[in-house]
Amino acid sequence: MFEFPFAIEAGGVEFSRLYDDMVGTVVNEGDVESGMVMELRASGKVVDPRIYNTQTRQSIGLAMELAQGDVVTINTHIGEKSVTLLQNGITTNIINRLAGCPDWLQLGTGANTFTYRCDVGDDALTMAFIFCPRYMGV
Repeated sequence: MFEFPFAIEAGGVEFSRLYDDMVGTVVNEGDVESGMVMELRASGKVVDPRIYNTQTRQSIGLAMELAQGDVVTINTHIGEKSVTLLQNGITTNIINRLAGCPDWLQLGTGANTFTYRCDVGDDALTMAFIFCPRYMGV
């Protein structure tokens, strides 16, 4: 059998954090700004969702209606920017559904506070922020 030593401190290791609120703080422990992947999941009808960085006042939004089970993935990593919709098992490019002039939100170093609003369905939307801290090299 393949084995290797592994130990988790008594306090545990945090892999993710869930907020039951429309405002959440993402902490970038890296020492440089970073892109991220934002995943929006609809549990009901959601119309025109928009995500805001409360500190920079930047936002990115969609001009579209989501139905229960729809998943939108927004990638803001430089060189990888994309917006896709997973609906009924089919992934579609929906970058053309971005509303207005979007800000491709980045994570500054330290705490970043985000919120979201929808024309309809604020309570039917959940969000996840996925990122890896980046460090400046020599």
